[in-house]
Parts: sequence; structure tokens; C-alpha cells
Amino acid sequence: MWVGTPESEAVEMVRESGGNWERAALETNQKGIQKVCEALTNKMDLRTQRTYGLEKQVDQLNEAVEKHTREIDGLKAKSKQGSERLESLENNEREIVLN
Repeated sequence: MWVGTPESEAVEMVRESGGNWERAALETNQKGIQKVCEALTNKMDLRTQRTYGLEKQVDQLNEAVEKHTREIDGLKAKSKQGSERLESLENNEREIVLN
């Protein structure tokens, strides 16, 4: 009998193929190969879906990073403006004290 095929099922397959053992074996192998191919296709589909989901998450994270980077750049610019303003006020104060 074929590996993984119960004896009664194998005998029935031979009967269905007109008593031709070789034909029954080929049909059994073909069915087994088809099942393996279907399982692999399903697994690939799941991985493709998972990959798409991960790509979407990466895109969302990249967008969040870009947003926060813009916010940080804006805060740095405000900080620089504040420092320049403070320096200007300190210079004005020195001039007033000297005069």
C-alpha cells in the first residue's frame, strides 16, 4: 500500500481504476501532490497577507516618525528664536547699564 493511505482505501482506489495498481498509485500521488500544493498556496497567501499588514504598520510608523521629526524641528526653531531674543534683551540691558 502507499504511505499514508489506509489499506481499505488503497484497495478501493485500485477497484475504481479498473484493477490497475499503477494507475491507482499515480492518481493517489497526484491527489497528494495537489493537497500539498493547496496547503503551500494557503500558507503563501497567509504570509502575503501578514507581509502586507506589516508593510502597512511600517508605513504608519514612518509617518509618525516624520510627524514627530517635524514637531521637533519646529521646537528647535522656536528654541533658537527664544535664545536669540534672550541674547538681544541681554545686550539691550548691558547697553542701558553702560549708558
